[in-house]
Amino acid sequence: MRIAWIHLRFAFLGTIFLIGSLPKTAGALDPMALYLPDQNQTDQIIVPDGTQIELRFAQDVWGQAVKKSALPVQVAGQVQPGDTVHLVSVADVRIGARVVIAKGALAQATVVDVVAPIMYERQQASETGLFLRLDWLKSINGAEIPLRAFKKGASGRFHVKVVSDGKRAKVFPDKITPFLSKMATSNDEDDAGHRIAQRGIQKTDGPKNWIPAGTTITSFVQGAFPLNAAEVEQAQAQLPKLNSGAMLSIYRSQDHKSVQRAVSCDSQEPTQIGERQYVVLALAAGQHSCQVDKEEPLVINVRAGDEVFAHLHPRTLGGGWTLKLVSTSEGEAGVAAAELVSAVTPR
Repeated sequence: MRIAWIHLRFAFLGTIFLIGSLPKTAGALDPMALYLPDQNQTDQIIVPDGTQIELRFAQDVWGQAVKKSALPVQVAGQVQPGDTVHLVSVADVRIGARVVIAKGALAQATVVDVVAPIMYERQQASETGLFLRLDWLKSINGAEIPLRAFKKGASGRFHVKVVSDGKRAKVFPDKITPFLSKMATSNDEDDAGHRIAQRGIQKTDGPKNWIPAGTTITSFVQGAFPLNAAEVEQAQAQLPKLNSGAMLSIYRSQDHKSVQRAVSCDSQEPTQIGERQYVVLALAAGQHSCQVDKEEPLVINVRAGDEVFAHLHPRTLGGGWTLKLVSTSEGEAGVAAAELVSAVTPR
């Protein structure tokens, strides 16, 4: 009996020695790792799953359903399945004291399907026939944060319902299929109106059958997303400081001109802006004169709290360059597609 017990002890010790001497592989599980905290966690900022983010469409979007009725204006923007659509964030998103998503950050959606309803007479003012999927939103340090259109569930396609209250238009995602959209009955508009009333939106203009630029949509972060804290801090340091004046963003889009252009306001030190770059200037309330190289200056009147955008682009005729004030939606889209090169507070 004693001999058997001695053999058993040696067998047990031998097993432990054998396990301890085995080489560790990249996929091997270290038992101590189950009890030690992740030392890299303090180097990350987590954007929680379901974080709500308001987006604005930076372009007009329409499909086959609009062909049977005239658009309010002649606009580009007809889409096909597979096309991408650009949006921008409406406001800063913060985790604690840190801005993780800056106002005007670029977002992307993909057109999944485009259908034309069979019955146009009653639906031509309300059926878009558009099916989109929200893809991602750029964080302040350039990471692509996955998005979804519904508060819960997985990311996927949704049917687009556009409603205007006379002042603004908003997309309400719907879960109907392309087949049901195509076979929609005359009761569909009434059902849409009931859903809109439940969501507290006053229906004055009613549904639209296209998405005008500037239309908003509520999105949600798909899955908890980690960001590098050091990169977030570095990117946040480049944001312009809040002040009692106004913010002027001057940007260049893709113009296929390799040369940089010098831009200045009120005879301050000029800033060089290249293709797909932008600069942010903090201006005191009042009148300012901004100029590219030695071209004719652009005179701007701003009030405290204003956010103004100017597009720097080459002239179509006669050569040279020009600065032109643009709308907020156009400016946010231009800035979102460009890289910040400077944030300046004039003395």
